[in-house]
Amino acid sequence: MKLIAYILIAANIVFAAFYFSTKTDAKNKTVKSTQATLSNLAYSPQSTTQQKPTTASIKPIEAAKPAIQAQPVKPATFCIEISQIIEPETVTSIQSILNKNQITHSVRELESLIKTEYWILIGPFSSTNRTKLEVSNLKKESIDYYIRANEPYTGAISLGLYSGLSNAKGEVERINKKGFDSRLEERKIFKTLYFFDLPSHSSTKLDNNVWNELLKSSSTIKKSKKDC
Repeated sequence: MKLIAYILIAANIVFAAFYFSTKTDAKNKTVKSTQATLSNLAYSPQSTTQQKPTTASIKPIEAAKPAIQAQPVKPATFCIEISQIIEPETVTSIQSILNKNQITHSVRELESLIKTEYWILIGPFSSTNRTKLEVSNLKKESIDYYIRANEPYTGAISLGLYSGLSNAKGEVERINKKGFDSRLEERKIFKTLYFFDLPSHSSTKLDNNVWNELLKSSSTIKKSKKDC
């Protein structure tokens, strides 16, 4: 009986060992199969191909344009100049017309060179006797003269006044060939000119009617635009 019991126990042990061995192999096969599948997926061509990310076309963001600021309007700075006025009486008449029409204005004076003339002079001499001797010699040569009594060159002997420089030089040369010591002196003639300046804000009042009225005071006046 004991022998049979021992045989049965041994059989159970062998069966159990076989059962668990088979189950372990199946489990290992399942794990290996799963690993192989994952490995194939990891190294498959489709998995290694990198797909480029799809990007939508992005428009660059434009910087906001600065707002255009309105520039302040600068007041006009030009003036209207009324010129070619010589006579003081004309100035008074023009002022009266401008004031009557409420036109703001200012008056400028300018000393302007009108022309240059040329004196032919001898002397003046330090003594009266020397002047008389020179006058006597001029008479002998039939040269016209007069003795200046006013500045400049008071006491000098004037032999004429010429408007052209070349004519004056020719006369000096002719006189000096006769033994005299004449010379040329310039005589500059200035004239006071008057100008009216009308600022831009009042120049609009200078219409044709006013201008025609001003022309009656002086037909030679001119108007022009200028910087103030």
